[in-house]
Amino acid sequence: MRLAIIMAAALAPILIANVGQATLAYQQQRTFQSRAIADAAALLAERVNVLAAEARTGLAAQARGTIDECSLRPESPSTGSQAFFLVISVSPAGRICSASATKNASLVDPRDVADKAKNPASGHPAAWTGYDALGRGYIAISAGASSTTAGAPVRIGLIWATNLLSQVTRRAAANETQITLLDGGGRVLAGDTPSGAPRLSARATAAGAAASVLVSTPAHSAVEWAWMQPMSAIGLPVIAFFIALGGVWVVADTAAVRWIGYLERVAAIYARGRYGVRPERARRGPPEIRNLALTMEHMAKTIASRDQALRLAVTQKDALLREIHHRVKNNLQVISSLLSLRQRALLDPAAKEALGETRKRVSALALIYQSLYEGPDLKCVDLKEFLEELVRQQSRQDPAGGAGFSVKVSADSIEIDPDRLATFALYAVEVLSLAQTGATAASALQVSLHRMGADLQFTIAVDHGDEHSSDRSLDLEGSLARSLATQLGGTVAVDKRPTIIRLTFPMNRSGDRG
Repeated sequence: MRLAIIMAAALAPILIANVGQATLAYQQQRTFQSRAIADAAALLAERVNVLAAEARTGLAAQARGTIDECSLRPESPSTGSQAFFLVISVSPAGRICSASATKNASLVDPRDVADKAKNPASGHPAAWTGYDALGRGYIAISAGASSTTAGAPVRIGLIWATNLLSQVTRRAAANETQITLLDGGGRVLAGDTPSGAPRLSARATAAGAAASVLVSTPAHSAVEWAWMQPMSAIGLPVIAFFIALGGVWVVADTAAVRWIGYLERVAAIYARGRYGVRPERARRGPPEIRNLALTMEHMAKTIASRDQALRLAVTQKDALLREIHHRVKNNLQVISSLLSLRQRALLDPAAKEALGETRKRVSALALIYQSLYEGPDLKCVDLKEFLEELVRQQSRQDPAGGAGFSVKVSADSIEIDPDRLATFALYAVEVLSLAQTGATAASALQVSLHRMGADLQFTIAVDHGDEHSSDRSLDLEGSLARSLATQLGGTVAVDKRPTIIRLTFPMNRSGDRG
């Protein structure tokens, strides 16, 4: 998705260029339309001039004789190619000699027409505009006497502006195009009244500047133009954009995206430690992809080689440490055996007891190294298994072990590091030795180690099975057990009836793991 957005942003200039091209086409169409309207207005004005000239020619043909002929009845109002609805003759003195009118001319006063005649005796025709009583517009065309008929009356013919406009626009105008005939003041003589909406318009004068032709068409905005021509204005730019986007996407997918996805899956396999996989499919890809695949393959081989070397080094180190622990355990057992031989040779009971206590401590330390090299992890020891074996070992080594007193061990499976285990083992040996003092066949010893929240609680309970059991209290004051408990960061509590010794110490002070 992100790649598609990036490519769309990269191809956005194409869409902008297409939009700019459509805008330029719109401006060109506006210019062409303005020129076409101006040409149409000029053409229609020329037609009006031609019709007006024909009308003057017809009127001039009738303007013969002198003022004595002013009483002659004029010909029919229809003269030449134009249909006059009123024709009057005006003497050089401005008097109406005669008038010929159709029934539609009843609302036009001939005297007003005569009053508006311009230069009637100059021999040069003139034209002007006017309106009847109902507001209908007309064009008045005059034909003065020629030089051979000086003093003859001037003929003035009136043509309805609507008739003249209909003759000018015999061909239907384009859709939404309006053609209007205006007088010199811009008032509508005939045709459509321009609407208030924005329009393109052109105006050309006609009939000697007495009238003008106005041609107008709607001036569509760029949005309206695009809406009316969706394919060229909107469709083609959008289609071009998406075609370009699709082409770039196909090329990018074929040349890069698909191969990058494949190499990403291969890299994920490498991340799981399977370095034997080779990106064989990438050999059919583009040169850049092939080079990248070769680099990844070389990297995988290098990592696999280093990984194998590291595993071998770790294995060798593990074997070396186990061998060291084994040898240390053997040496400690040799020391224990020597102490045992020396103990049996002594006659002094106090000396024999001191050597026996030392031999127990050495055996406890040897058990630590035995648990390390026999266990699955060289960094920690399971306290449950260690404590059970330690109690069995101490019971066998105790001189009263043959008395057959009962020993029960209950412990949770908790892992502890070797450094801290040494302190705990020595503490357990000291307390077990004190608890076994004076034990008989009727004695019972209970050893437990349980998790108590964030702490561990090591408890030894002694029951000698007689009424004086409660009087045999254990004195830990000044003993090595107190010092070892302090090193563990714990506290020791002793109950006399029955005799119970509790050691509570934190689990995680030295990195214990449950």
